[in-house]
Amino acid sequence: MKKQLTFLALLLFISVNAQFYKAEILLANGETRTGFSELPSNRLLDGSFNFKTDEKGRPESLKFKDVSKVTVSTDNGNTFMFDNLAIRQVIKSFGKVREKTSKNKSWMLVRYATPEIAYYYAGQSYIIDKDGNMITKTTDNGGTWASIALLLKRPGEEAATSISAMTNGATIIGEESLFRKTAAAYFTGETKFIERIEKKEFKAEDLLPLVKAYIDYKKN
Repeated sequence: MKKQLTFLALLLFISVNAQFYKAEILLANGETRTGFSELPSNRLLDGSFNFKTDEKGRPESLKFKDVSKVTVSTDNGNTFMFDNLAIRQVIKSFGKVREKTSKNKSWMLVRYATPEIAYYYAGQSYIIDKDGNMITKTTDNGGTWASIALLLKRPGEEAATSISAMTNGATIIGEESLFRKTAAAYFTGETKFIERIEKKEFKAEDLLPLVKAYIDYKKN
């Protein structure tokens, strides 16, 4: 009984101290809802988050599988968008592109997006700091989310493709070579752009220059 009361007290504490932000929710069925939401996460035991239509209203639990997109706004005017997507892995080996797409989806933070391409961070969880900036977090124990995945998605693609990762200062042998092979596989068919990748114009831990170069390449 004592353990049950302790557990209930913990749940009450979490509920009372949960941080809500102005939000627009796009459900998997196409319905849009506006109100106040917690931030989604990819923590192991998380499968839902709280949402309420009124700031002082009673929260309801929304299952991640029922939500496609979450857009939150902070008091200082910053807006952040999350997409709930499967992760696709690609690699070019012996002239063939091999790929695998996850069965489960993950919440990804949109870092940059245009009609040509979207660039995402995917971590274990997300927090907004006191200055209104979004922080993508990894595990503290070297687990599955020890790095932040960097992903790309173009129109017509249902999954986001993992291109590289930020590894928090860790040295990964062959990281740049693997990044170039993966990026080349992702952009299969874009011969001139692949040449720039293979000439080591871009780096694994910062995809923004690659993304902007691709946008210019498609426009020209």
